[in-house]
Amino acid sequence: MRPPLPNSTSNADTPVGPNYTLKYTLKGHTKPISVVQFSPDGKALATASKSHTNHTGCKTKTVIPLFFKIPSSPPSSGSDTTIHLHRLPHFSLVRTLESHTSGISHLSFSFDSRYLASTSDDKTIRIWDLTSPFSSETPALVGKRALEDSKEQSQRVLHGHLSAVFCVAWNPRGDLVASGGMDETVRVWDVQKGTCMKVLPAHSDPVSSVQFNRDGTIIVSCSWDGYIRIWDTATGQCLKTLVNDDNTPVSHVSFTPNAKFIFTSTLDSQIRLWDYQNDLTLKNYSGHVNRKYCIPMILDSTGRYIITGSEDHRVLIWDLQTRKVVQTWEAHQDVVICVASHPKLKMLASAGLEKDPTIKIWVDEELILEETTDEEEEGQEEGGDEEDDYEEDEDERDTELVTPPPPKIQETRV
Repeated sequence: MRPPLPNSTSNADTPVGPNYTLKYTLKGHTKPISVVQFSPDGKALATASKSHTNHTGCKTKTVIPLFFKIPSSPPSSGSDTTIHLHRLPHFSLVRTLESHTSGISHLSFSFDSRYLASTSDDKTIRIWDLTSPFSSETPALVGKRALEDSKEQSQRVLHGHLSAVFCVAWNPRGDLVASGGMDETVRVWDVQKGTCMKVLPAHSDPVSSVQFNRDGTIIVSCSWDGYIRIWDTATGQCLKTLVNDDNTPVSHVSFTPNAKFIFTSTLDSQIRLWDYQNDLTLKNYSGHVNRKYCIPMILDSTGRYIITGSEDHRVLIWDLQTRKVVQTWEAHQDVVICVASHPKLKMLASAGLEKDPTIKIWVDEELILEETTDEEEEGQEEGGDEEDDYEEDEDERDTELVTPPPPKIQETRV
């Protein structure tokens, strides 16, 4: 048994709850939004879109989640196959990346914000070289192959998946990406060489999410088949398999910052916190509606709150420890398919589907002006380590989460 952490819940230590309000509404995509991502340096927002249709033919289930789509024909002239890059703080559109030939499912920035990976129904992963981060001196992201009309071609195209590619993630070093798709495999790629290093026969249904841990030594994947699997990056060996009691399709998985725990989103309208090393579900979060679409969950910039979209048009925020919903609001006129959190500020981006294909920026006005230097000073006082206790609901055990000093290329907080 691990000893519980000291109980420190005085009013002085109790954080102010979130109070997000609408700041901006971004338009421009001609199809429903599929993904929004802030860059790790907090200076850019990347967005992409695709059509969200149903598709039958899954081996173990009747229907693939509506977010999955296999293109049956080349895109029409009206299809949106572009990535939009917005510069903060005013979210001006500064670049349009265009190279995919079908809808885009996922985007992932490298941890140094210099590269962007995108996945598509065209069966490819594309790597975009963003030669310098946003700054006051650099008004836009500049690619190696910028065109005169400000559209940019991808630097490298990764071929190998046999069907639509649904998810992608960078390792912390920035030399590998992992991808998953409709062909039920997880693939590990050498970015510089553009070659596939490993093909993992990961699941028996489409792979919905992949992520590296903070040192890149292991990969977690999940699938519509209901399984969550942990992989050794170097050997490709499956180290662990987790499954819910009901074998519910898993739409999203992510490590906690120290990689001792994982979060999963499942199509029974549940978010779960797992102690994957001991095969234990520590906490469940509910209140949202998620039965059709792959809607990811995220942590806010403080690590205190869990955030997700919902099929009933809302955004919901839970207190990580108490599991209580601390804020919820109707964010769009359709399914809120994804939410992203700014890495430093109390700022969120959300996106809707067909009836409301917009991106909305939400800020907590009371906290948005906090100086990041305060956080840096706090980290120095604590020696760079932060602690939280993830309590197991059933027997009220405490498990310790200690975040080690982050890699130089990444700023990470719990």
